[in-house]
Amino acid sequence: MSFKALRSGREHLVGIPGVAGVGLSTYYRGELAVKGSEPVVVVYVEKYDPDIVRKIPSEIHGVKTVVVVSGKIRILSQRLMTGVEIHRAKYRPIMGGISCGSLDVGAGTLGCVVYDAVTGEPLCLSNNHVLAQAFEGAGFRVYKGKPIIQPGSADGGGYPDDVVGYLERWVPVKRTGENIVDCAVFKPTVEVEERVLGLVDRVPPVCNVEVGDVLRKSGRTTGVTESDVESIHSTVSVEAWGREYIFTDITISKEAMAEAGDSGSHTLDVTKKGTAGILFAGSEYKTCFIAGYNIERELGVKFSTAPVEITAPNLMAVGIIGLSIYLACRENISRGVRAAMP
Repeated sequence: MSFKALRSGREHLVGIPGVAGVGLSTYYRGELAVKGSEPVVVVYVEKYDPDIVRKIPSEIHGVKTVVVVSGKIRILSQRLMTGVEIHRAKYRPIMGGISCGSLDVGAGTLGCVVYDAVTGEPLCLSNNHVLAQAFEGAGFRVYKGKPIIQPGSADGGGYPDDVVGYLERWVPVKRTGENIVDCAVFKPTVEVEERVLGLVDRVPPVCNVEVGDVLRKSGRTTGVTESDVESIHSTVSVEAWGREYIFTDITISKEAMAEAGDSGSHTLDVTKKGTAGILFAGSEYKTCFIAGYNIERELGVKFSTAPVEITAPNLMAVGIIGLSIYLACRENISRGVRAAMP
């Protein structure tokens, strides 16, 4: 019933000016994302505006709606020289959780090592908008063999000394219709490690994320942060290079976990001890993630299948800057996010 409500309402709702997205969550006594409670459709709005709220139905196919302020959702690549020092340093061998990007982008995050589903060849995963820029209408030149540098140019990396590989394949992002992934891989030309900095020594297999699960990521700008899952199977309108692109089957966190430059971060489902996917967009209040199973299918890759032990985050890896950003985001949430049950 709840999935039917989400599917039938998302196209209309996302088309309302000021609506940033729509997803499936749960609701109990004024709190979202409570496991085992009443299913609801969450409607994310850029700001609380009574005129926008009046256009949102109180229920869809018998499922109630809840309005939440998310802010404007944007891709999170970076053009400025900021971030947690340990995550934007130069590394050889390379690993997940560190600064990287093509020469067209200041910096994003190298997510993790994945493996070609046919040959088993190791490849390095991040977002399309970090490695390829194959977004319809964006105007970038995209081609196999595009150089990838580590660290990204915003962190002092340059061509040719810091080239660590070449773009291998990507999934184009279209302007019309829905997209389910923003991802690409490059073939490394330097030694790689399976670990993700400050997170895990080896990436676990993909799992199915549920509302209320705990997510944890390792990224170039804010280091290691975590939050609960607020909604799943969400559809969002994402701003990239001055244009809007629609993404669906997206996971959204209850609190902001990232800043610009964290795009591509490998993300764990700590609750299930599996790979949730990778981070790709967000706002001052929320962070959005691409599902790992969609990445595997669309790119023809596999995350590691070996079981791993997930431990508590290393505060040294988080860094003072990342921790302070995370705490500031939590404070903003308590003041700025409004949920209203019509």
